Amino acid sequence: MSSLRRAWRLLAACLATAAYAADKPEILTPYIAHMFPAGGQRGTKVEALVCGSQLAGTTEARILPAGVTASIAKVEDATKVRVNLAIAPDAAIGEYELRLLTKAGASNRFRFFVGDLPELTETEPNNTADTAQKVALPMLVNGQVMEKDQDWFRFTAKAGTTLVCDIAARAIIPYIADAVPGWFDAVLTLRDAGGHQVASVDDVRLWPDPRILLPITQDGEYTLQVTDILSRGRADFVYRLSLGALPRVTSIYPLGGPAGASTPIALFGANLAQRTAKVDVPANGSGLAWVTTEAGGTQSNAMPFAISDTPEGSDTEPNDSREAAQPVTLPITLNGRIDKPGDLDWFTFAATKGQKLALEVTARRLMSPLDSMLSLFDA
Repeated sequence: MSSLRRAWRLLAACLATAAYAADKPEILTPYIAHMFPAGGQRGTKVEALVCGSQLAGTTEARILPAGVTASIAKVEDATKVRVNLAIAPDAAIGEYELRLLTKAGASNRFRFFVGDLPELTETEPNNTADTAQKVALPMLVNGQVMEKDQDWFRFTAKAGTTLVCDIAARAIIPYIADAVPGWFDAVLTLRDAGGHQVASVDDVRLWPDPRILLPITQDGEYTLQVTDILSRGRADFVYRLSLGALPRVTSIYPLGGPAGASTPIALFGANLAQRTAKVDVPANGSGLAWVTTEAGGTQSNAMPFAISDTPEGSDTEPNDSREAAQPVTLPITLNGRIDKPGDLDWFTFAATKGQKLALEVTARRLMSPLDSMLSLFDA
């Protein structure tokens, strides 16, 4: 077929497609861009404003898993729907998935979070230290950083505790297509009663949402500023800010254990009522388990715990040199720590000709700050 005939056929196909589309316009499914607030305390009822597109025909709201029920309060227009959410007193703490339904189908999922702290909504104007909104701790604040906006909060912290300022922003909306960069990049800045900056954080290790942990040596008043790192603002820059002497786990050891076993672990962090725990994994367990603890009636954040299907062991010091390499038998999953500057962990094992070996470190994926490197040597 000549190039000219091929071009004419392509043009005819395009014209036919355009004519069909004009005769039968595309039916677009509903889309949720953001909602506010993006969560609530268990045992309460929340009215949330859901914003997006193609929402005019919304007939139903659904949320999973069980523990929260959703219903339509009012369809305002094609971009806004008000949804009532009733959170059971025994609802599981964590992430839920909300969808809106129209005749065109179901929307994308949107994250809704259930917590155990009292909650309030930020109140404007709170754009300066002088107009900072007063908050009684512990508290979870639902807020939005709008255009040319910054949010300030004022509170008193008690001596002998560790103050936790923990924000969920990218955890709520991981990616915003038309934002550059494609997310709300939150920054927390904490100042003392004299206005002196005592902490400023924009991420935690690989986690993009910031957290401040500050030991308090004497009772005092503090102000906290919430901003975007590029001083941007828009309605979908939604956040949930937790404040108080809250339990926070910063790391666990070991980072995993075998299926079908009860693995003792050590907990590290702030305001923890216990420093040890056990992770019980069923025999058919796989993937990740999540470790939490509780202090003062408040649940901590969750840390990932890897489940393996191979025999497990731990690195045994001293194994800092090739000559002192720890002998192991394959296959094995080893739990170890680079626990001081210059530390090296060496292992030795037998391999046979024709084998294909996989040697892999899992660290940063499990919230460890380790940037690991593997070096393999022959006999």
